[in-house]
Amino acid sequence: MPCSRAIMGIMDILFTSFVVSKDRFKKVYDEARVKPGQQVQKLNSQTCKGFAKNGDRIVALSTAPVSRATSSTWFVRGGKDEEEGVEYRYIPFMNFPIIKQIGVLVCGFFKALRWALDGKRSDKVILCDTLAPTLSTFSIAVSRLCGIKRVAFVTDIPYIMDVTTETYTGIKAIGKKLYGSVSARSTTKYHGYVLLTEAMNDLINPKGRPHMIMEGMVDSNHIGSDNRLEDKYNPPVLLYAGTLYRKYGVEALVYGFLKSKVNAKLWVFGWGEMEDELRELNETQDRMTFFGTVPNQEILDHEVKATLLVNPRPSTEDFTKYCFPSKNMEYMMSGTAVLATRIPSMPVNYHPNMFLLDDESPEGIAQSLEEILAMPMEEIHKRGQAGKDFVEKNKTNTAQTARIRAFIKTLA
Repeated sequence: MPCSRAIMGIMDILFTSFVVSKDRFKKVYDEARVKPGQQVQKLNSQTCKGFAKNGDRIVALSTAPVSRATSSTWFVRGGKDEEEGVEYRYIPFMNFPIIKQIGVLVCGFFKALRWALDGKRSDKVILCDTLAPTLSTFSIAVSRLCGIKRVAFVTDIPYIMDVTTETYTGIKAIGKKLYGSVSARSTTKYHGYVLLTEAMNDLINPKGRPHMIMEGMVDSNHIGSDNRLEDKYNPPVLLYAGTLYRKYGVEALVYGFLKSKVNAKLWVFGWGEMEDELRELNETQDRMTFFGTVPNQEILDHEVKATLLVNPRPSTEDFTKYCFPSKNMEYMMSGTAVLATRIPSMPVNYHPNMFLLDDESPEGIAQSLEEILAMPMEEIHKRGQAGKDFVEKNKTNTAQTARIRAFIKTLA
């Protein structure tokens, strides 16, 4: 016998962000002259699919991750996609600064309004990725106009997490300042907040509205995937995948590895300020390989066959209080052992399921690598399996979105 939404507790969610379907992202990625980031795409995609697995109707209203920096195309089409229970609705735009933002604001408003007026409003909620201030602006307007709950999905605080050394001038400087200003203002205007760390709450929730902490999530589709000791690369591979900033500890990792006496290889994936230096080292150091930017699935395949996955993000940097590295969860989900620092945003219940780096200097990293690789491979592999079990039981996208929807239900 069919049940109403009210009885079933099914929610009708509009998620405004840059997330696109897997096929569309592949097309954007393949055609981009500068490859778009994959971590935010992955987290937002897992969030949408988690809601769908919990039985909710989820519409992702998005702009494709395309800009003048990544593509010379002048027009990015709209359209629709559907994938794993998620309906993607794309906002078309002219790919020129300012014109793009105005067009997205107007077109996005009417697309969101159409969604809001379709069906019972009491079941509806708008979830906004605060990294997309133009989308957040029209989302807030539609929420107010139609009396629909709005919740901020905060995965980053740009003015805290900007660790680049690049200096902007002219229109880029104006755009960056405007982006920060609009983001800061819009983040105070929600009924509730989904945050990655508790420290975020002090900065972006000055009115003390309800919030919850959700460090991240892993794809429940990967539960049960194999990670076998006999399939590991020989000699052992130590792997880092992520942004290549010195402030993220990448320099300490690379030179710490080169100082060490381990019989292993270091594989580095990613983009950032150290790319040129790593390419030079790639030519002179047989023990290290720099791959640059590659599709995420290729990295996942290598992670399973590596012996140790390393995240050297320094625990002493102030910005680490305001972020939880989703890379740690991805690493743990692979079933390969993880070596990470004790960043303040990582709850202590993660600690028994990984190796911990207490001395973050190159010398300390060298010593830790030597100590870990001196252990029996079976023991290293066992630590990796413990990490996989931990995230499979507690941090899948199905479990984490169930927590988010329960939180949303409590909002007035």
